[in-house]
Amino acid sequence: MRTRWVIGALALLMGCMAKPSMRQISGTDTYQMTSRARAGDTGVLIAQYSALEDARNFCAAQGRRFHALTSRVDREWLSSGVAYTVEFRCPPPGAPELQRPTVNEAPDDLL
Repeated sequence: MRTRWVIGALALLMGCMAKPSMRQISGTDTYQMTSRARAGDTGVLIAQYSALEDARNFCAAQGRRFHALTSRVDREWLSSGVAYTVEFRCPPPGAPELQRPTVNEAPDDLL
């Protein structure tokens, strides 16, 4: 019963959220996706999920991979809400920027 309440509350909050907006940063192949929600911890998470999901879908529709560059959360005082913005690119699969870094690789002299 509690799970249904939580799902219902999240659905209600999602309904109160503005549709994410996207813009291309002029002169580059970099984009910004912004989503807004009511203030509070849950609102930030909902706005973040919405912006990231729409950004991933945008890249997938082009047959490309999502690559996040930066993100930020801004409080909107007049509307008592929050805005989550992610700056991203959509490089093709196999692009060097999509390679995962090697973490904690042992230097040759320690082997």
